[in-house]
Amino acid sequence: MTDAPESGQVKLFCLETRATIAQVEKLFKDMHEALRANCQIKLDMSDVEVVDTAILQLLLVFINEIKAVSGDIEWTGVSAPFRRSAELIGLDTYLDLPE
Repeated sequence: MTDAPESGQVKLFCLETRATIAQVEKLFKDMHEALRANCQIKLDMSDVEVVDTAILQLLLVFINEIKAVSGDIEWTGVSAPFRRSAELIGLDTYLDLPE
């Protein structure tokens, strides 16, 4: 992604077409740094065609942590496959996906 974010910055997370467990470690690290720096968080899942439960679970934990700290999160895009995967395992409402 990028260098460590600074406080007050906007951090945009765009997942790749295939969002799988292979990206979890780096995504966790980048999200943790953004949370620690108190960044405004934006999530763009508009390019995602395949997403596995490891990514969805990580996003859920991340969103819950953001809500506990600042509550500021913005979805800038959600693909139909991403939404369908979240719905299949019942996480769509917990992820606060936009309509």
